[in-house]
Amino acid sequence: MMVMNFLTTEQLTALAQTWKVSAYSLHQYQARCWDTLTLEQHLDINAYQSSLLNRAHDLETGTAKIGFEDNVQAIQTISLVAIEAQKLLQSTNTIPIGLNIGAVLVTLAAATARRNTSAMQHALRELDDLAGVHP
Repeated sequence: MMVMNFLTTEQLTALAQTWKVSAYSLHQYQARCWDTLTLEQHLDINAYQSSLLNRAHDLETGTAKIGFEDNVQAIQTISLVAIEAQKLLQSTNTIPIGLNIGAVLVTLAAATARRNTSAMQHALRELDDLAGVHP
C-alpha cells in the first residue's frame, strides 16, 4: 500500500523557488534571443513563465497540497531536472530547443502538482533527449 505524505512547508518553499528560478531562466533566455523570436514564440515563453509562477504561487499560498511516497527523492529529482533545464537554457540559442525546454518545465510542474510520477519521468526523458541534440 502506497502512503502519500504531504510536503513540509520547507519542501513546498523549495519547490516554489525551483519554479521561480525556472521562470527567470526562461526570461533570461527570452531576453538573450529577443530579436530572433517571433511574436508567437514570445507569447509561448511568456505563457511558460506565467504557468511556472502560478505553480509557485499555489505552493506558497497553500492552494496546492502535494505529496509523494518518498518526498525527499521526488524533490531531489524535480530539482535536478529543473537545474539541468536551466543550464540548457543558459547555453543554447536554438529557438526550438529553448521552447521545448520551457514546455518540459511546465509539464514537470503540472505533473508534480498532480503527483503524476510517470509524467515526471517522461519530462526527465524529454529533457535528456533535448540535452542530446543540444549543439
